[in-house]
Amino acid sequence: MPNRLPSILFLVLSIGTTALPVGGAAQAQVAADAPKNVLEFYKLLPDKYFEADREQRTTTLLDPKQGSIVDIPNGYLYAQGDGAQGSLWVCVFKRPDRSYLMAVKFQPPEDERPTLDFYEWRDGGLQPVERKRVLPVAFDGRLTYQMPRQGRTIKVVARDGKRLYDLTWVGVRFEKRQPEK
Repeated sequence: MPNRLPSILFLVLSIGTTALPVGGAAQAQVAADAPKNVLEFYKLLPDKYFEADREQRTTTLLDPKQGSIVDIPNGYLYAQGDGAQGSLWVCVFKRPDRSYLMAVKFQPPEDERPTLDFYEWRDGGLQPVERKRVLPVAFDGRLTYQMPRQGRTIKVVARDGKRLYDLTWVGVRFEKRQPEK
């Protein structure tokens, strides 16, 4: 009896590869190029956030001795600013399709109002996301947005320290919720 294993193996492999949806292969290619963690997202941030050059962004600005934190398992990064460089908080939030939304809080030096921006990986690059697509309320630079090192809730606090509300990530956008007591 002839050995039929190579023919059966070829048949199984042929069926396995042709059963993939056409879009699935293209999506897998894009996913392979996408940033995989908060540090990779941080390295792609636009120059508008930095006074430092590209090398200093990952050495000096992320120096733990200066107070910076890179917590890859929790998708959190804090880059301590100085006199010329503002401080940065970067958090990544996972979506149901396994892509990420990156939130960037930037506190400019000299007590200027902070910004809160959002980005996603799309079309082979980091693309801005309009706040109104992901936030249920308008951003207010007079408030403090405490970025989460753990969990998925941004705490929104008034200047007097009173916690006003929470912005909790629910997979595709944030929901406004009353703070837990």
